[in-house]
Amino acid sequence: QLIEAFLRRNEKVHLVGSSLGGFYCLYLANKYDLKAVLINPAVYAHDTLMKYQGVEFAKSYYDGSRFEFTLSHTKSLLDYQSNTIKNPKNIMTLLQKDDETLDYKEAELLLKDTNLIVEEGGSHSFDGIERYFDFFSLYNTKKVVFLYFYL
Repeated sequence: QLIEAFLRRNEKVHLVGSSLGGFYCLYLANKYDLKAVLINPAVYAHDTLMKYQGVEFAKSYYDGSRFEFTLSHTKSLLDYQSNTIKNPKNIMTLLQKDDETLDYKEAELLLKDTNLIVEEGGSHSFDGIERYFDFFSLYNTKKVVFLYFYL
């Protein structure tokens, strides 16, 4: 709804997302033809999160509570799965090979036609992400930036 409100006002919307946030950013970029920066995205989130069912692993930064993925949550991710990229030139993808949570090769294969940067080493948090902050502002043309990070 927020994105649609910006678009109705003819405001530019650009997305930045990491991990599960990258998964959602890819869906939204395809749906609304938006620019996005994907950082170690969970391109097959359903498959990745199946192993976390029933495990409290995501901590709320708001109140410290823990979130538990159920089968229902995990299945709902299939509704947002992007198996094709509508406009690859609108997507910048940053991957690090030593991501301990995701297999970077899955994202590399799906997102091969995007503006793709694959680095040796690193981690799921994307070590040294600050090196790209100036580029983000250029890529996003210093307009409205919608951030959805999930680490």
